[in-house]
Amino acid sequence: MNKITRKEALELIELDKYRTIPDSISRLSMATLYFALLEQEQKDIQSVFLQESKKLSINLIDRINEKNDQFPFGFMIKLFRSPKGSHEWYEKQKCSNGLEAVRQLITSERIFEDIELAQSNNYPIHLYMREWIDIDPELEFRCFIKDKKIVGISQYDYHVVLSERYTKLKDSFDYAIRQFLECRLIPHLCVSDVVVDVYIKYKVCGNIYEYEVRLIELNPFNVWTDPCLFNWNKEFDGTFRINKINEK
Repeated sequence: MNKITRKEALELIELDKYRTIPDSISRLSMATLYFALLEQEQKDIQSVFLQESKKLSINLIDRINEKNDQFPFGFMIKLFRSPKGSHEWYEKQKCSNGLEAVRQLITSERIFEDIELAQSNNYPIHLYMREWIDIDPELEFRCFIKDKKIVGISQYDYHVVLSERYTKLKDSFDYAIRQFLECRLIPHLCVSDVVVDVYIKYKVCGNIYEYEVRLIELNPFNVWTDPCLFNWNKEFDGTFRINKINEK
């Protein structure tokens, strides 16, 4: 596996600080709770991943199950990062109990790396449980904010061409997301530079389209965060970018 450099580790640890957000912002997102991953639980995950042991952490399974009733429709888990990193794996991250959650942890190289970097930097590591919400991958967007100004919005799942039905609504998506960021999120930010993941839902009432934007999570404004359809080596130009078929 590729070793994470110290610089990358520090950037990833910085990401963890964005997970614990004030109530004024957390109410804009799905329900989340977190708790410290105990040293023995970390060792148990590492041992099974390295195939040095087949013993699952019963203590961790029980601790997750104790909180399970707060997520009646399921939950997903993450440490610094989620066990899987693409929409291709999104549906597979849904958990309904502690055993399913721990099985994800013990089979993920990303989780193993997160535990290693936390240990090597003497940084406490937390397990996050997040309310499961069915999200259309095409309706998730990554927003770049610098000096508390929107400097770019990109389709999150940018490897996929946005379907025509959504491409037709891109200006409305752009407007709804900017309104959400400028009116509901940015005034409550305690940092000036941040990358914000959101998803958008809409319904049609007659000829009227109604849009709802919800926060997924905050990420550090640095190269560790995927710039999607932007480029960290170029200036952000404030545009709304999607992957679409070029019109002839």
